[in-house]
Amino acid sequence: MRHAILRFLIPGLLLLGWLASAPQVQAQAGSAQAIIDLVNQIRTANGLPALIVDPILMATAQATAETMASSGICAHIGNVSGRVAAAGYGGGATVFATENISCGYNRTAEQVVYQDWADASHMLPMTNANYVHVGAGVVQASDGRTYYVLHAAYFAGAASGYTPRAPATGATGASTPQIIIPVQTVTPQADGSMIHKVQPGQSAWSIAIAYGVKIADLIALNRLAPTPILWAGQDLIVRPSFTPTLSPTPTRTPTLTPTPTPRPWLPASVLNDPDQRHNLGWGLLIISALGLAVVIGSSLRGRK
Repeated sequence: MRHAILRFLIPGLLLLGWLASAPQVQAQAGSAQAIIDLVNQIRTANGLPALIVDPILMATAQATAETMASSGICAHIGNVSGRVAAAGYGGGATVFATENISCGYNRTAEQVVYQDWADASHMLPMTNANYVHVGAGVVQASDGRTYYVLHAAYFAGAASGYTPRAPATGATGASTPQIIIPVQTVTPQADGSMIHKVQPGQSAWSIAIAYGVKIADLIALNRLAPTPILWAGQDLIVRPSFTPTLSPTPTRTPTLTPTPTPRPWLPASVLNDPDQRHNLGWGLLIISALGLAVVIGSSLRGRK
């Protein structure tokens, strides 16, 4: 009986050990070209022409994926039309672009396109006939998380002919170069103000998110256009300086000292009674006459 148990136990333990030591099979991250191929398959299935791969859009999509991977944040940077136009797409024409992103572990290109981008807004590159060009970027971070970005775009006059070309290097004056630097918040100054210096690739949207302020407030503080395009090196007021509130100086109210009302030397009953006033008048007249007689008498005696 003991040998029978060992006969089944030993192979079972060996099998469990092999399963534990066997390498785990993980889904391989899809490439940028795989993303584009799947998008074009859906477009052609909808009766639309395949999107044309544009080197500028490839560069902007890849730069966006690298920015997200370096910051560890899976979020749109914002103003994708302005960013691809600043990189040279469209040659100065009015640009219309859309951006799809997806981030996750062990995500294949099929899962990204067919699952993550299955809603109407993400399906625009596959269902909207206006889009002509496409670019994609894929970056796998050190923690194994993969960042996917798709840029689809067209511009006014695209039907007249546009030759995809590599993005220009060394160009100056571009509002958003290919290199996109994540927003690093600054320390408030002594007066409480916060001034952010715009770095390549940063948008008003991403700066507002980083500082936790409303983009409308950022636009108002800096008197920007409703859809602002920022320039590298531009100073943005994120928070104005504190304006001290002056306390009003209290005004002293003068204290009025009451002036005593003079009291009449005669009772009011005498002043108000005509008969008594008459008698008073005669009395005063007699007193005055007597006083005058005394003065005259004293004067006559002095002459003797």
